[in-house]
Amino acid sequence: LFKQGEDNCSDNEALYRNGAVPRCPTTSGQYIVPVMMGIYMMMTNVLLISLLSALF
Repeated sequence: LFKQGEDNCSDNEALYRNGAVPRCPTTSGQYIVPVMMGIYMMMTNVLLISLLSALF
């Protein structure tokens, strides 16, 4: 799921803006994004179940 130890990335702005190599993910982004995705998925499921129950 997550690319731990991906070697073909760079923090050099000139390289990743040129499109030569992808930008390396930040440490905070590796932890915040999965948590936010989980919260988003839970809220979406609650809203869909509420919509389904409102139809019946």
